[in-house]
Amino acid sequence: MQPCFPFTLENLLSRLEEHARPLAPEIGEKPFYVRVKRRGHKGELSSQEVEQALDRFLKEEIAALGLGPTIDFKNPEVIVAVEIIHNQAALGLITRELKARYRGSFLGFLWTFLNPLLLLAVYALVFHYYLRIRVEHYAGFMFVGLLPWIWFSSSLLEGTTSITSGGSLVTKVLFPSQILPMVKTLSNLVNYLLSLPILFLFLWGMGVYQGWSLLWLPLILLLHFLFIQGWVLLLSAVNVFFRDVQHILANLLTLWFFLTPILYPLSQVPAPFRPWVLFNPMAQIIQAYHDVFFYHRNPDFRLLAVFAGLSLVLLWLGASFFERYKESFAEKI
Repeated sequence: MQPCFPFTLENLLSRLEEHARPLAPEIGEKPFYVRVKRRGHKGELSSQEVEQALDRFLKEEIAALGLGPTIDFKNPEVIVAVEIIHNQAALGLITRELKARYRGSFLGFLWTFLNPLLLLAVYALVFHYYLRIRVEHYAGFMFVGLLPWIWFSSSLLEGTTSITSGGSLVTKVLFPSQILPMVKTLSNLVNYLLSLPILFLFLWGMGVYQGWSLLWLPLILLLHFLFIQGWVLLLSAVNVFFRDVQHILANLLTLWFFLTPILYPLSQVPAPFRPWVLFNPMAQIIQAYHDVFFYHRNPDFRLLAVFAGLSLVLLWLGASFFERYKESFAEKI
């Protein structure tokens, strides 16, 4: 016999707030559990049972209370109940993503730091010693731009397939599919943030010290996150209908990487071509990272304003497209 919730909407909300306790890392692989009070005693219901019970409750009890036959996301009381589950599910998925990334490898989490360092060594060897790009503290300059690029490219590659590889999570009644692309962006952001101490030590060892310009970093990170999230929402939705997107993207990102001033400074781009390079939004944000980390100066406000506007437009476009077609995802997967 399936458990149910024999109480009113008000009691449901209070119980969820008081007893919600998902075993976060297990979401998506095994059922997570929400502790609730049921018929006068505590018990545990699996995620599937919670969804079925909530679905029945929303259709029967909420209809009786005049709140609508299904979830009304304009109703603040319903939003509270649903968001409790959604927020904890997102945290659980991020935790699982980080733990699973290097599970089974000998060095494990150390690869978070080793991967960019190995990539840095290869590019520094090729571009500084073979191609003779002359920049003072070149390895530090390149490291500053390489880390945010890894965040960007990894989020796009993983986020594009987040819906098509989401499996049963995409078909869950109460699970918002937009969480899946966001988890990819946030988990890669965590990797970037964890790499910052290595970057600071690396720059310090080269004699490049941080100053007050670093106060701009939170704003730069926020704008970069919005830009990435807009792309991830858009591409993950498009990839559901056109699976070639995920394969095309990998090649486009390689081209995009070399068109972005990461391995070379913007000042070494010939003057007639410099404005064209700055049409590249990633060139704008990478320049901001170089300004605050490497050159110890405020970022170019005009470039930052242009990037902010583009990020907001892209986020709106991605979110709108995702919202419009998300009801069709379950049929296409």
